[in-house]
Amino acid sequence: GISGIRAAELLVGTAVFKQVPVPALQRICALLCESGRACRILYKPGSEVFHQGDAGDTLYVVESGHLEVTVQDRGKEKRLSYLGPGDFFGEMAVLGDRRRTATVRAMTDVSLLALQEQAVTTLLREFPSATSIMLGIMVERQSDLAGLGLNIAA
Repeated sequence: GISGIRAAELLVGTAVFKQVPVPALQRICALLCESGRACRILYKPGSEVFHQGDAGDTLYVVESGHLEVTVQDRGKEKRLSYLGPGDFFGEMAVLGDRRRTATVRAMTDVSLLALQEQAVTTLLREFPSATSIMLGIMVERQSDLAGLGLNIAA
């Protein structure tokens, strides 16, 4: 499990939620953790968090460890980026077309805060300023994919 206080600490460490009032975020995170809509998930090195093309309804925040993000392009795996503590991923499926646009794999032991779609919706409704930041990051990530010549819908 994970406490609402720890979940809030992780969210405030992201670009999306760094400007929100911490007490309000802690209160909402406590409710999300108690209801099971937010939880901690652990992965071993080499484990896939999800695979490109999978259905997706969870956004993740990296608590510890490192992951790699890859896509299949013309039968070859292309590395897009690395993720570490404070990074988040999975938003494109949660807020987009429900399909994972990339594969994310643990490179080390990894601890993630997993936020189910309902939790993400609650957080964005409670903190409207976070919504515009999240959408801006999604657009940037989509454009990065397009810039690589990958035609992957978000």
